[in-house]
Amino acid sequence: MNKKNKFGFNYSYSSVSTFNQCPMRFKLQYLDREPIVQTEPLIKGNAVHDMVEELMTDISKNKKITIDLDKYEKKYQLELIHFLELETLRNDKFKNKAEYFDNVLEEKVFDDSITTVGKIDRVYKYWDGGYVLLDYKTGKVRDRNTYYPQLSLYTIIHNKLHPDKLITHWEIDWLTESKKYFIEPVNKIIMDEEYTKFIESIATIEKTTEFKCKMTPLCMWCSVLHVCPYQKLALEKFKYIADRKGLDVIHNIRVGVKNRNKIKGEVIYSKVMGTTFTDMAKLDIKDNDVLVLNREPTNEYDPNAIRVSWGVYKIGYIKKELAKDMAKAMDKGIYYNCFVHNITGGTIDKENKGINIRLVKKA
Repeated sequence: MNKKNKFGFNYSYSSVSTFNQCPMRFKLQYLDREPIVQTEPLIKGNAVHDMVEELMTDISKNKKITIDLDKYEKKYQLELIHFLELETLRNDKFKNKAEYFDNVLEEKVFDDSITTVGKIDRVYKYWDGGYVLLDYKTGKVRDRNTYYPQLSLYTIIHNKLHPDKLITHWEIDWLTESKKYFIEPVNKIIMDEEYTKFIESIATIEKTTEFKCKMTPLCMWCSVLHVCPYQKLALEKFKYIADRKGLDVIHNIRVGVKNRNKIKGEVIYSKVMGTTFTDMAKLDIKDNDVLVLNREPTNEYDPNAIRVSWGVYKIGYIKKELAKDMAKAMDKGIYYNCFVHNITGGTIDKENKGINIRLVKKA
């Protein structure tokens, strides 16, 4: 059985970590299912993991540690050479060589008690008894404490499913550097603490009603920055970091918007007209709130009129020049999702409030 959480999907180490990093990003990526930007580190990680799985399958089958580098992309060959170095070191430690070739690769594991899924890169029999949970990394080398949360979660889920093959050791292999890895016995105290923290994070997610943005320099690496309502503010605050690191954030945003339009439909940004004639100033409207669109074909001023409402409260109309084409589309059954992009005004300099909106024409 594979139970789903209250949102209709399974939690993962990545999704819960994303929430802890930025609830807004979690909402956009996992609840709104916005298409993410495939950054180079993500593409590299997926590609190298696929290659390593294929290589380990061949190694286990042929009982021989070799790589035909000509089969693989040149830009990832250094990682594969480092992989080969580590496998040679590992093989040397086995007295019974047959045990080295006995591996479980890319196993998908579930924990229905916390509606969580994980994918374990590799489990192999330790040369001195027990089993090792191994995770490959294709990024820069970090302190081993960074990896304990993920290793702990995967170990507990694995041990629940395989009580006859308990994980006794943790291992991280960094494929970006030569012969760089660590392997150590499982620390039960750390494991239980990290698992408890993971469960507490899930409880926090399920109680959350307002997914706020935690603005940090990590925004420049955010895979959903192209749809984040705080994109402009993040760029103003942290663009210097992106420039220093050589990140083309503007390019990533454009790619993200282009891909999103292909998948989710055309996105239109506009403003609501006529807000000064409504009670909008009294309403607690926030960024990203959902707005309702209704056609008013009998409107005495414009037969193409499209009313914009916040719940039961009318707040204004779609701009006349935009409504002309939108009305034709809506009358043919095409619909638009409408969101508050941001609120303007409401200050000493500009007392009247206005609303900029984001329209998503469904493909």
